Amino acid sequence: MLASHCGLIYAFVCLDAWYLTRVTPLARSGFARLVLTHLAGAIFATELWVLSARFLVKLLFAGDPASLMRIRFPAEVPVIVAMGVMLYLLAVAFYYVVLALASVAAKPKRASWKPGCSPATPSSKRSRPR
Repeated sequence: MLASHCGLIYAFVCLDAWYLTRVTPLARSGFARLVLTHLAGAIFATELWVLSARFLVKLLFAGDPASLMRIRFPAEVPVIVAMGVMLYLLAVAFYYVVLALASVAAKPKRASWKPGCSPATPSSKRSRPR
């Protein structure tokens, strides 16, 4: 139950990776800027995820202070952080692929060459044998 709530929260948190990929395009940004921007975004998103998970654990298991989930949660935080950073960077990679595909689709298409006609003459105006 906790995983589904945290996954839904993190899905919305990872949407900010879309804006960071638009601000730092691969072709025009330096390596250091890319790494720092996305590492800062990953740390921020993961921290927000851990804080929301901690809040949900306290909210859901407030009546039982000796609950196994409240006892084991602090030991699981490093795993959640590692998984959060990797998922965020995966979202960044996905958004860069989407941007690359969008830029390829936006380029104008070249006229195709048809066999039997010279590139200077369009295929509709070529002379027909009589």
